[in-house]
Amino acid sequence: MSKINHHLSNKKRRSLRVHHRVQATKDQPKLVITRSNKSIYLQVINYQGQIITSDSDHALIKAGKIKNKLTKTQKAQQAGESLAGKLKKQKIKKLAIDRGANKFHGRIKAAVEALRENGVEA
Repeated sequence: MSKINHHLSNKKRRSLRVHHRVQATKDQPKLVITRSNKSIYLQVINYQGQIITSDSDHALIKAGKIKNKLTKTQKAQQAGESLAGKLKKQKIKKLAIDRGANKFHGRIKAAVEALRENGVEA
């Protein structure tokens, strides 16, 4: 087995492990964070697996709400703040965080801390 395939299987294994540990309930939907090399995507999913709301830095740039010249961490923070506003409108105050195979630092930490600063318990 090549090193590349082994690395990808380890990443997939980590991702599945986190996905199965974090459960969405009626009172506490799940925040699924997907990170690419350029963007970060935030989706809030209810216990039935339906997407309640979502946001991404890519969508905010397209809408003209943030500038493309910001760093990736600053864009993630802006996406978290935007998602917090959407969640307040839907009266959602608690979330379970599903970070996938990623560590809780950098852009993921910035997005979640922005949610916490704006009144969402995550």
